[in-house]
This record gives sequence, C-alpha cells and structure tokens, in this order.
Amino acid sequence: MSVSLDWLTEVDVTISTTVVQVPSFNNAMIMGVFPSASKPVSWGSAIYKLYTSSATVASDFAAALAAAILATQWAQVFKYQILIKAASDFFAQTPTPTSLYIGMIDNTATVNYVTQINLICAAFNNFYSFYIADQITTAQVLGTSPTPSGGGIYAAVNGLASSNNLKVCFLDTSDLDIVATNFLYDVTALGIGAQRVMLFAHTDNPQSAVPSAAVAAPTICLGAATMGAFFTNLFTSTVGLKSVSGQTLSGSLPSDSAVTSSTIGTPGAGDGLLGVNANVFPSFGTSATGYIQYGFMASSTTSALLYLDQVVGADYIKLNVQADLVTYLLGQQSVGGVPYSDVGIQNLVSVFKKTLQGAVTQNIIQQFANTNVTAVSYANTPSADKTNRIYQGLAASLTYLGRIQRLKVGITLGL
Repeated sequence: MSVSLDWLTEVDVTISTTVVQVPSFNNAMIMGVFPSASKPVSWGSAIYKLYTSSATVASDFAAALAAAILATQWAQVFKYQILIKAASDFFAQTPTPTSLYIGMIDNTATVNYVTQINLICAAFNNFYSFYIADQITTAQVLGTSPTPSGGGIYAAVNGLASSNNLKVCFLDTSDLDIVATNFLYDVTALGIGAQRVMLFAHTDNPQSAVPSAAVAAPTICLGAATMGAFFTNLFTSTVGLKSVSGQTLSGSLPSDSAVTSSTIGTPGAGDGLLGVNANVFPSFGTSATGYIQYGFMASSTTSALLYLDQVVGADYIKLNVQADLVTYLLGQQSVGGVPYSDVGIQNLVSVFKKTLQGAVTQNIIQQFANTNVTAVSYANTPSADKTNRIYQGLAASLTYLGRIQRLKVGITLGL
C-alpha cells in the first residue's frame, strides 16, 4: 500500500449554496451628529449601535448631553435633544418598532456628509432608511459653504445609489416658507432635489436657528416618526407595499395647524407646500388627528412626480431579482451549472417570474401575463455573449400598482 496523498496535501472542498440575502427594508437608522470623543461608552470602538427602546437611547446619551450643557455648548446640546426626540418618536409608532440603529456623524471638524455617511455604511450597511438628527440647512443638503463643496447630503445619497447601495433619507425642517432663499424652495426648485430624499416640514420640527442659549427639545421629529410608522411592518405577511400618504402617527404627536387648504397646495400643480415637495402632517376637518401628505420625494416636478412607495417598490424588485437569480446560479454549480441552452434560459425565466410574482403579492406591481416576460432564445443570442458566458436576453414589461390618495366625487340629486 502507498501513503495517502492526504498525508502530503489535504484538500477540503465545500460547495456553498447559501441564499444571497436582501438587505432588510425594515432596518432603519438615525444618524446623530456629535464629536467622536463624546460617543457613549457602550459603543466601544464602533460608530453605530443597535437599540431596542428609546429609553436606552436617552440613557446612553445622558452623559454627553449633560457634559454639553455644563460646557454651555448649546448648539451641540440641541443636536443631542433632536437625536433623543427622534428616537422617541420612532419607537412610539404602532406597531411598535423592535429595533433602531444609531450611527455617528462626527462633527469634530466641519461635516462632509459624503465621507461620514460612507464611513457608517462601511462599518454597517444592513439598513435601508435613515434620518439625520440635526438642524438641516440648505448648505448641508446641497454641499455649499460651510459644508464642503460636493460633500452635501444629496451628494452622499446619490453616491450610494450610484454604487448600487440603495437607501432613502428622511430630513426635517421647521421652515415652511416656500419662496426663494427659503429652505424648501432652494433644495427642490427646478428639480434639483434628490430622488432618494424626503423632506418633512412641520412648524414644531427642530428649529432652523442655531441656539445661542438653552432651548427646549423639539416637539416633534416628523421624519423620524414617519420612518418608524412606514417601515416597521413593511413587506410582512399581512402588509405589502403601502403609501406614506394617509399615514397617521402614534405618540401624541401634534398635527400642524399651519398647514391649511390655502397653503398645502395641489398635487401636480406646483403650488403650495406640495409644490416644493414638502411632506406635511395636517389635520382634516374638525379632527385633531394628523395624516401625512403627500409622499413626494425631493426630486419631484410637476411633470415627473415621484413617490416614496415607487422608489421602495423599484428597489424591492431590483434587489430581490438580483438575489434570487444569483442564488439560482450559485446553487446550480453543484449539479453542473446552468446550461447555456434554451432549457437553461427557460429555467432562468422561471426563477425570474417567481420573483416578480412575489412583487405582485407585495402590492408593488399589477398582475402580469406570461407575455410580459420575454427571453431571447439560444439561437438569437449574440455569439459574443455565448463566448463571454453572459446572458442578457431576460426582460419584463410591468405595470406599477399605484395608490388612490385623493377623491373627487360627482353627485347629482333630482326630484
């Protein structure tokens, strides 16, 4: 007998068929703005932490808040107050969120949002929506002085999307003026707003002016509350994709009496608060209960309205189609791979259709027919693609499932 080859070189081969995971749409983050030296002790060396209650957030930041008060650093005090209130409003929603990540935007020096948000994503990336807990200014959003040129919030969010890191950002303002040189107008006029940013306007949101003395904590952080209400049970077995418009909020949060029939505007008309893509929280009629209106992304224009549910729905389809097809390709390796033939192509079509049917179940798209899904046959596939072992012939023509958000009814009465 000879000595086994394992004695010289032992080789273990493992075939992995692990399912490719889609980032959770229910994972949300609030990004606080504070110096790295003031991180809570419980964070250790990390720049983020998972929380399961607002009380724990308040407890973790109590020492930093007290130190900032003692040092009369009122601007920083207010940033902590916004962070704590935002977490409170997030967890106050129904059904109650079970988790929230808090990330750090380090403001030891002038904040470059591209740099800071990328740092957070490099450390932890399994979140989809995020809220920046700060007094948001035009300079911060657009990346103009004092924010470094090109380092604004829009640039950060757009940069993530360009890298296929799909997320949506929620921002608050208390400035409800809608003319040039005011916040909402300047960050959305002429379609300059980002497709992945939502702007929430409420007179009781964190104030715009930088405090020079002690001020009360904000009454509401509308964007953080909406984020908690919208994403908590999204894509569960009972709730598919939904519209943010008509969403009410829990936690005794005040509706905005400044939003009236004359100031709210008309969807698609370019007037009022909706005309500058403000998402507001008015009450209707004699009720004191507020309802979010109208679900616009900051990039909407009168000719190209874009809603949060459209962005989320498109992301769901893209990420799930990608994950399911990759999982299928990898899973077939153990049995010889996917053959480059009409049989292999039809197997890919089956996986593709199954994922798209899931989007129908989740109320993202309308039911499609087999003719809506097309695949180029092996005979009609370019030779170069066969040589390069890439198949580019799979496509679908789908219809987005819209939402009814307003009604106009005609009634005729006769004798």
